[in-house]
Amino acid sequence: MLLAGCVLYLFKAIIGEAGSAIPLNGGAYSLLLNTTTKPMAALAACLTLLSYVATAVVSATECMTYASNLVPELDVYWGTIILLALVCILCILGITECAFLAVGVFIVHIASMCFLIAVAATFMVQNPEIMAANLREPLKYDWPLSLIFGFCVALLGVTGYETSVNYIEEQQKGVFFKTLFNTWLIVFLMNPALSIVCMGVLDLNTIESHHRDVLAKVAYDAGGKYFGLWIAADACTVLLGSLITAFVGMTGVARRLALDRCLPQFLLAENRWRRTNHLIPFTFFVVCTLLFVLLNGSVRSLANVYSLAFLCVMSLYAIGTMILKYKRGSIRRAVKASWPTCFAALAFSAIAILGNVLLAPNHLIWFIIYFGIVSVVMLGMFERVRVLKWFLYALSQSPQSWQDRFAGVTQMAMDKIRSQKVAFFATSENLEILSKAVAYIQSNELTKWIKIVYLYEDLNDPVIKRLAENLRVIDRCYPKMVFDLVLVNQDMSPEVVAQISLRLGIPRNFMFISCPPENVVLDIAEYGGLRIITH
Repeated sequence: MLLAGCVLYLFKAIIGEAGSAIPLNGGAYSLLLNTTTKPMAALAACLTLLSYVATAVVSATECMTYASNLVPELDVYWGTIILLALVCILCILGITECAFLAVGVFIVHIASMCFLIAVAATFMVQNPEIMAANLREPLKYDWPLSLIFGFCVALLGVTGYETSVNYIEEQQKGVFFKTLFNTWLIVFLMNPALSIVCMGVLDLNTIESHHRDVLAKVAYDAGGKYFGLWIAADACTVLLGSLITAFVGMTGVARRLALDRCLPQFLLAENRWRRTNHLIPFTFFVVCTLLFVLLNGSVRSLANVYSLAFLCVMSLYAIGTMILKYKRGSIRRAVKASWPTCFAALAFSAIAILGNVLLAPNHLIWFIIYFGIVSVVMLGMFERVRVLKWFLYALSQSPQSWQDRFAGVTQMAMDKIRSQKVAFFATSENLEILSKAVAYIQSNELTKWIKIVYLYEDLNDPVIKRLAENLRVIDRCYPKMVFDLVLVNQDMSPEVVAQISLRLGIPRNFMFISCPPENVVLDIAEYGGLRIITH
């Protein structure tokens, strides 16, 4: 546990640098979207979506398991489905997380855990034979291997640490770094203490049999029935908060992916009553419920999938931050993680992934199955034009009546998909940068219309003429694409970008820029999601 806390300290600096350099919602997706290609960012998005699904199902099930300690007659299976439905309805109604309520739950939870540690520690002193018996149990492996496997499992106790950066735009300036530090400090101090008192109160067989409500069992044995009920109620509250966070987080990430055309556009539909994207939480509820039913209420495999997804996301943060240093080194950031820190964090996360796979190889199979399903949906969105081209080719070999019926409709569908215009803000006439930008757009966006925007102060600026000449060269290199040169007599600012977006009819998440030089202070978040695509 202590080693896992030390590794988490490394990730505190890594995630802090990523969040301060690219302060956009979306976490690893936004980081990789601004440093690598869109398919690579979609990979991180798949892992994030998978972790949200697993979080929702596991949290709902665990919440009902703890609730069954309060109400023994409660049916955990149907209670889980009903709880998922209720939270879905709340999200459709537009109810999100309340800051004051979250603070209240946090304070009560921390106080409860501290009191639990104190009561259990007292019980340990009075009954030292339980800890002694547990320590006498033979190890399954030699102690170096046991230490490594213990670290691999302990790192799963910090799942959720990366979620703060997913909502960074909603946090006030400076709060993000405090959140990272405070969360790390609590995990570093409390997780080892809870592990020790669990072993001091319960024997190993009891811990294994009560793995879904072990804290309630510790409280019951150490402090009596009513203290056990209190800890069970506290756990229910925290797990309910985790479930709501999963729905809210999923709604935000799925909306961002739909806006970026990584997920189907129908998910963006808004209801007239509450102006919420009701199809996202409803679809999320359907997926979670189907998974729960297919697993027959046994969510252990899904919990293992979440564990691997979390470790993969943390690895992507380390990789993304290293790419950020190399490709976007000129972007100003409040925190900097050293190269040794990045390499060490990546190595530890890779060891944790390998260790968890070796401990339970079947977990990898489940992970591949779930991840494959999510990836196929995402890949289908990226390759839908190619699929339609294949369909057109197959149609050309079919009878003429079929061609007359389907060819025109298919071509119209392809044209509609590629009708989305994009814009690139050119800062000079540099042909290499223009070529890189166009190549990136062609590889990552389903479009055939690019507007090159240049902001100038003087109409006699010689860059304008050279930029137009270079754009003609680009136009000859890409005959299937349409290029427009848009000149704007303004300085670069969030207000100007918003006006250009409105006039051109191009959402700001489809407007791109090259990496700003070190002497230019540019807060990407203020510009509504401009994407950095060249360096």
